[in-house]
Amino acid sequence: AEKWLPKMFENPKTGSQELMNQPVSMACGHSACKACLQKMLSNAFHRQTCPLCRDPINPGKLNINLAVKALISRIGIRCSNDGCGWVGKHSEMQNHGESCPFMQIQCPNGCAEIQRRDRLDEHLATCPLQQVLCTFCKVKVRRLHFPNHEQNCSEGVRHCPLQCGEQLQRSHIHLHLNDCPKRFVKCTVKGCNNYYALGAEKVHDLEYQESHQALLKNEVERLKSVLFNKADEKVEREIKNRKSFRWTIKVADLADGKDVASPPFRLERGMFRCIWRRPSPAQQIVLENVASSKPLTVRGRFTLLKDGDVAKTFENRFPEILHEGRAISTEVDFGHPRHDQLELEIKVDIAIYSYI
Repeated sequence: AEKWLPKMFENPKTGSQELMNQPVSMACGHSACKACLQKMLSNAFHRQTCPLCRDPINPGKLNINLAVKALISRIGIRCSNDGCGWVGKHSEMQNHGESCPFMQIQCPNGCAEIQRRDRLDEHLATCPLQQVLCTFCKVKVRRLHFPNHEQNCSEGVRHCPLQCGEQLQRSHIHLHLNDCPKRFVKCTVKGCNNYYALGAEKVHDLEYQESHQALLKNEVERLKSVLFNKADEKVEREIKNRKSFRWTIKVADLADGKDVASPPFRLERGMFRCIWRRPSPAQQIVLENVASSKPLTVRGRFTLLKDGDVAKTFENRFPEILHEGRAISTEVDFGHPRHDQLELEIKVDIAIYSYI
């Protein structure tokens, strides 16, 4: 600022050669900086008097002193930021301050770093609180949390864990594992606990032909014994395991006409998933046995919910036997989602039967 200022332009609140900002006149005729007076008046322990003549101040009668303000606006001033050589009028100082490259600025992300304006971008490039855009899911994440997000992003690409060579989105890995050529499946012959690579069933059956024949013979004998001992009893079906799940489908996922799969539903005796099949010609929901130690007799029921209430229900007419990796289809007619509808909510009831 100028080395000398007329007394009338000094800030009486600070008592230094500091220009008044928004000068206001008091009832006594003196002028002072508006912000400084307001701060002083808000302090209950400070005397509510003029800093010069000690006359009482009426907060309701503080009027802008236009004459002093006009004179101050024409006073020459120099930027006080270290390294800046800007010189101009006091009225131009605010505009300069908004773009001065030497002004010290607090990091806008909220970290403790303070940098010159012209070096702020350099800091933001490494700031741990800066928002970074994930190229996979297009979500912004703070830099310090980004490594963890990158490892778990559902849209991120990773290699098949069975090392078949495929690269897939993380959210598609589970679906891929059901058809992965490196996947091993358990032999379906009762009593055989061996596993073989997907598609190698014939090779396995040939290798263990004698063992399978012995196991099948034992099973036939066991069934004969059961039938003989229960000849007078009716074969009854008993539901051993029943469970309900809520399956939420995003309407946007149905728009491109592709099949949509649910997360896996885990029951005590197996794991299942549902697949919404595009109309061909009718809507279908497929119930798939993802994993089970032996074939299961299953019946599925699918209920479309609307605001928590039942709208439509469809189910398999009869229970069906499902081996691991096999599925049954149910034709449904849930109609078309409303134009403003974001999600479909379907209640899935799965019942597993055993025969006694």
